Amino acid sequence: MTEKVIAIVGMGGGVSLGTALKFGKENFIVAMIGRNGTKLRDYKDILETHGIRSECYIGNAADEYSLKDALRRIEEELGTPDVLLYNVANVKGVNLLNETTDGMLYDYKMNVVGAVICRRSHPGMKKRGNGCILLTGGGYSFYPDPNFGSLGIGKAGIRNLKLIIRREK
Repeated sequence: MTEKVIAIVGMGGGVSLGTALKFGKENFIVAMIGRNGTKLRDYKDILETHGIRSECYIGNAADEYSLKDALRRIEEELGTPDVLLYNVANVKGVNLLNETTDGMLYDYKMNVVGAVICRRSHPGMKKRGNGCILLTGGGYSFYPDPNFGSLGIGKAGIRNLKLIIRREK
């Protein structure tokens, strides 16, 4: 029997780690994508103390080529993920009207474009006829805060993407 895999894009100590522990205890291999190799190894150590197998992949959700490379390596080494968690955010307390254009574009690439890349990068889920993509962070799309305006716009984009994916046949 093939082991199940969860790929986590945006590995961190909150939702991502909690999800990794939950799925890992259900015998999923946890494939972690993040920008910081040291932090990824720290999460790997935590998961190992719980008897959970995990692998680390350096990737930046705001960088198309970096993200695609990490996803490709997961596919090659572990196979098509059964679950993909996209839990990415650039959290900064900047009023939207004071945000730079470059800052907003970076956030949009990280929040929305990266999620679209993830969806496109795993046609194996559709071909196989199963799989799940989990997108986090819709709260800011419902409850905007001007001091997290760029994040809110990105999370509204994530919510829209979720609705589009749900309509796919």
